[in-house]
Amino acid sequence: MLKTIHKNIKSRRKELKMTQSDLAEKLGYADKSMIAKIEAGLVDLPQSRIEAFAAALGTTKEALTGWTEERARNSFSYCVEQQMAVIGYSLTYTTEGDVILSYEGADYEITENDIKELESQMAVYLDLLLGGIMRKSRKIGG
Repeated sequence: MLKTIHKNIKSRRKELKMTQSDLAEKLGYADKSMIAKIEAGLVDLPQSRIEAFAAALGTTKEALTGWTEERARNSFSYCVEQQMAVIGYSLTYTTEGDVILSYEGADYEITENDIKELESQMAVYLDLLLGGIMRKSRKIGG
């Protein structure tokens, strides 16, 4: 997905005959250097920034990412966020690119890397649990 979004941002910007400086200004960046890094695939964009790019480029986040709502619902990240909601946690992605974790009325500013680490640890833990279930179960195929 990341390579797609970076290519799509650049393609859409050029389609609109917009310079990197024009786009940087629309998004509140100091100069075009961040846009160049994003288009080169050197910077990961949080969800909130993807939405800001889509608005600045007059398109949708789905068009930039290539993700449909159904594909997003089937992603591991979406599943993690839904499971967090079940136990009372919520994530908010601000337009400034911050990630806010909320629980029992308190908010905590966390990073995208915190979320990626959580997803990674949850995947390992899920794999471990499922492996244990399969070992104690009767195999019926394959």
